[in-house]
Amino acid sequence: QPVHEGGFPLTIHSHGDRAYGGEISNRARHTTSHGWVVVAVDHTGNLLPDAGETPFAHWYHRPLDISAALDFVADLPADNPLRGQIVTDRATLTGHSRGAYTVWSLAGATYVEEGVRAVCGDACTEEEVALFTAGFRDPRLVAVSPQAGTIRGQWFGDAGPVSVDVPVFFMSGSEDNVGADAQWERAEGLDFTWVEFEGGCHLSFTLGIL
Repeated sequence: QPVHEGGFPLTIHSHGDRAYGGEISNRARHTTSHGWVVVAVDHTGNLLPDAGETPFAHWYHRPLDISAALDFVADLPADNPLRGQIVTDRATLTGHSRGAYTVWSLAGATYVEEGVRAVCGDACTEEEVALFTAGFRDPRLVAVSPQAGTIRGQWFGDAGPVSVDVPVFFMSGSEDNVGADAQWERAEGLDFTWVEFEGGCHLSFTLGIL
């Protein structure tokens, strides 16, 4: 039975470029020990063994993967003992490195159409571009945490973060130059908290290396 009133709280994780969901196994174990359910998706086509150039579709598959995971958990198979016991309408999302892009996308950052077209070149359709201009905000996510990765001006421009309406808890390491200072300046007006770990590196939030 859930130890929390109302059911098991849920957090979802989006891994980095050419990584995998299980990269947060230590952190997931700690989180579940406090009565949470943790879902760590694998972004197909951008996993540890994948090589070569990232296909354009990957950039909209990432946020759609997270929303699909939420859909699945909200309607687990009848024989799953957690069916109906997980709070899926007030979930949180973390993302490491490229997963930070996933986080900002689902938090409601607004895409710049010119930037989307610059990335895809001739490799996208008008229907694909429309996915980005419509946005990927999932209202079931009520707080997010990008880690060791920042919002990308290439996709969201200077004004993209303004439309984010959920608390953002950003974490970085002092030995990992990901542009944290610039992101802090662009986050003005948001419910934005930034914690930097002295001596932390890019993998401090997955493998726990300090």
